[in-house]
Amino acid sequence: MSRKSLAIEIERQIQVELEKVGIEVLEVEYRKEHGDLMLRVYIDTESGVTLDTCSRATGIIKEIIGQNEQISYDHLEVSSPGIDRKLVKDRDFERFKGERVKVKLLQALDGQKVWVGQLAERNQDNLVLLGDKGTVIHLPRELISFVRLHPDL
Repeated sequence: MSRKSLAIEIERQIQVELEKVGIEVLEVEYRKEHGDLMLRVYIDTESGVTLDTCSRATGIIKEIIGQNEQISYDHLEVSSPGIDRKLVKDRDFERFKGERVKVKLLQALDGQKVWVGQLAERNQDNLVLLGDKGTVIHLPRELISFVRLHPDL
């Protein structure tokens, strides 16, 4: 089983138990970093993420993963997504509609690989942004590498 498939399986296994205690799983990464196998889990709650939230989630994750002989790791990291969080799931795009986002494309579109604007819509084919000058930008979903919140700092 590939690491990507294992990440999906890990997310499936831990999501139900974490949701029971009010913790949402945003993303699971399972990959090699500097020769070590890293399991990274991004979480959130209605009231944000504290050190206690991360500790509680870590305990639950270790208990679940410990029961699966297929999954091993050298390092487990559980954290909040940060203020520049990735938008991955459909609910992320609904929740942050109207917010400023940064989109990186796999290849340039109109000479640009990075676009910044207000998230207007995400449909089957496109991500639609409103540009700073009121322009409407349609970015084909198949070209998108990632979408992150882009707060004004």
